[in-house]
Amino acid sequence: MSAFLAKVQPLILGNISKHLRFAKVELAPPSPGRIGGAINQFSALMGKSPANMTVGQINQNLMVAAEVCCWFIVGEIIGKSYAHGSIPLVCSNNTFYGYNVSKINAQGNRVFPNAEGQYDA
Repeated sequence: MSAFLAKVQPLILGNISKHLRFAKVELAPPSPGRIGGAINQFSALMGKSPANMTVGQINQNLMVAAEVCCWFIVGEIIGKSYAHGSIPLVCSNNTFYGYNVSKINAQGNRVFPNAEGQYDA
């Protein structure tokens, strides 16, 4: 077992250090210069006429927009479900797609609606 660990340890440590280096760069907040560059890229994209773009460029832009929309929707479902402590299912615990329908009663406790949609005291 120690021979196996002796062989594997350098590989694991090398990969961890490489991933930490990448994470340090990729997870860093954007600098003001990068924000300005992103704004310039976005304004240049809005200034382009679809008639002057290739089909590949249009498809690439549509795929990026679709990905952003999908991640937004997934985040909303997870976030709204986390807010009231349920598993993010489509229609669970009398919620509408994970939106919090609970209320706070007079004692300060969170109350969820029953099967008929009424809030018990």
